[in-house]
Amino acid sequence: MKHTERDPLPDTPRNIRLDAGLKLRQVAELMDAPISSVGRIERGRVNPTAASLGKFYAACGRADLMRLFWPVVGDRHRADMTMISVRYQKRFGPDSPHGLARAGKG
Repeated sequence: MKHTERDPLPDTPRNIRLDAGLKLRQVAELMDAPISSVGRIERGRVNPTAASLGKFYAACGRADLMRLFWPVVGDRHRADMTMISVRYQKRFGPDSPHGLARAGKG
């Protein structure tokens, strides 16, 4: 499957990234993670931690999904997720389709 093709299931990490209009490289940069690690999350080659998934969704501008993981991660990971969301907002703006404003926090 090409990096620009949607998965058949609607809410996979790959589809969320594609819906956000982001390239794998952009998500990896926002997460401060290797592209290969982000790619493995998308392809289901790893069992990501709740913190990793939260960071992925934050990098895709999906603060609503990111916050689902807050009850099971520590303060440090919540701070990391918040910082990634802030980076996303600074890079793509407050009117981006999936950012904090959509989640009612902007």
